[in-house]
Amino acid sequence: MKITEEVYAVGGGRHGLGISNDYDCNVFLIDGGNELALIDAGCGYDVEPIVSNIRSEGFEPTRVGRLLLTHAHADHCGASAALRERLGVEVALSRQEAEFLEQGDEVAISLDRARAEGIYPADYRLTPCTVDRRLSHGDEVRCGHLAVRASVPARTVVKDKWICLEVMVKMNDVGDSNGEQAYWLDGKLSRNQDGKITSYLGKGFPSVGTWTYDKFKPYVTQKGITWDYQQGKGVPLEGGKPFPGFAWRSTPALNINAIWLYRYMSQPEKGTSKVWWDHLVVAKKYIGPLTPLGAPRSAGVQGD
Repeated sequence: MKITEEVYAVGGGRHGLGISNDYDCNVFLIDGGNELALIDAGCGYDVEPIVSNIRSEGFEPTRVGRLLLTHAHADHCGASAALRERLGVEVALSRQEAEFLEQGDEVAISLDRARAEGIYPADYRLTPCTVDRRLSHGDEVRCGHLAVRASVPARTVVKDKWICLEVMVKMNDVGDSNGEQAYWLDGKLSRNQDGKITSYLGKGFPSVGTWTYDKFKPYVTQKGITWDYQQGKGVPLEGGKPFPGFAWRSTPALNINAIWLYRYMSQPEKGTSKVWWDHLVVAKKYIGPLTPLGAPRSAGVQGD
């Protein structure tokens, strides 16, 4: 499925493009002229549809020289070993997650929980795979005349340190998309390398961005992609548009009536990983950290 002159969709499961195994993420082929590369691998149940789709787009699968993995969740990296053996690709993954894939660490990538919740079949297992190149933030990977730059943001949450996490959800007016969402860590909004805010979204801001299916990428101006239900495929989408806002509700009766504390870690530490919650506050306006940042822990100060 041709997306742009240089990008083709060659994989996607039941929650995506529906052109390969049901449990695959969307898989893309990059045509750099004299070189080809794959973005993500799929789950690994069956790589034949992906290989066949590459061929149906007019490319010889053995020309694919690199497999660039966005992250180490099973639907994205599970087929890495099969594709590495089948096509001889060089596998590249972030330095933080490379060890998880090489060791087949299912706990580290939360695959054990995903199986327990029925996201994957009970017999699904992650096949370990050698990572040929470990990427750090800013590293560039060439594919012919194209270049892909790794974006691996620094982790702001560190071990044995209390943090103040604040999440804001503002409901929209019925008939409008003026809902908002934001988060602060230790009283600060997240920003990109240019200092532009990335963790506060609402109608018209960020003023520029691009969609890749259901993911909005702030301050990206390149073409995006959206799912066309009538055509049953992904189609190019003009980039560089303002964020449209959130239409959380279509009736005034829908309001926030519950809070769910959920821990999601894409790169947990080895062994047992524990998170403590303290000083849970629900408010209608921004409060900020309740204690000075860096204050020592004591019986009276357990968290922010």
